[in-house]
Amino acid sequence: MFRRVIIEDWHQYLPLIGFVLTLAVFLVMLLRALLMRRERCQALAQLPLEEPEWAAPASPAMRPPCNGQCAECRCARDNLLSAPKPPLTDPS
Repeated sequence: MFRRVIIEDWHQYLPLIGFVLTLAVFLVMLLRALLMRRERCQALAQLPLEEPEWAAPASPAMRPPCNGQCAECRCARDNLLSAPKPPLTDPS
């Protein structure tokens, strides 16, 4: 009922290939960090880790009311689509 799993010869190289790829990525990132210019390193060190509170409110309830002009929501577009259209008049 149970059969043994037959491992081909090339299957033994898969862990080695995975290790070599991981090592290569690590070494590339290490070399990139070591060869980075001091100005670039200082610029990256000054980046904020979190967004300021004024940029992203904690909850949607804390946001100011929408005036239909924001690019984030579709209030103005939805209002235009749902507004009744004037009847067509015959020019003749």
